[in-house]
Amino acid sequence: MTAGRYRRVLLVGADLASCGLNWQHLEASAIFGDGAAAVIISNEGGGRLLASDFMTISEGVDYCCIPAGGSRYHHNRGVCVEEFSALAHFQMQGKAVFKLASQYLPDFLTRLLAKAKLSLSEIDWIVPHQASHLALQHMQQRLGFAAEKVVNIFAHYGNQVAASLPTALDIAISKGDIHRGQTILLLGTGAGLSIAGAVLQF
Repeated sequence: MTAGRYRRVLLVGADLASCGLNWQHLEASAIFGDGAAAVIISNEGGGRLLASDFMTISEGVDYCCIPAGGSRYHHNRGVCVEEFSALAHFQMQGKAVFKLASQYLPDFLTRLLAKAKLSLSEIDWIVPHQASHLALQHMQQRLGFAAEKVVNIFAHYGNQVAASLPTALDIAISKGDIHRGQTILLLGTGAGLSIAGAVLQF
């Protein structure tokens, strides 16, 4: 869009988390919800992207994953049905994810805000990935976010994976909490372990 090749882009995030969950494993299955969200990005209007950043910490590659379903464990390559079924569900090491994310998030946020040339106090709203109730609490405390600035929809929608953050943003806008001209911090984590963020002027 910056290069002028496109005027509008439709960006869609959708996940059926329920398809890959082991319902006997409550630590993981109880926090997820299915969801879909879409946004039209345009260079028209008053809103703009001030800064963005992304990083992947490869040591966390096995902390959140579905081992089977690709080519590593395939039922046509000698893996028995029982083994394949066990590996075809989402697996999460929650404490390891918390620990690794906590280690990298503060510096990531500092770098992102520096790119945007803003301080945390100049951010009007923080829209985080709705990973879990504990993850939201932990992120808020670890990064010094004021509770009244954090959009939290987890109790009603759960972790909708790719749809989580845009759904939270849409709800905050629809409720009238987020207004034109305000500065928004989007901050997410995901399998990988990946961390991504963006600062927007709405």
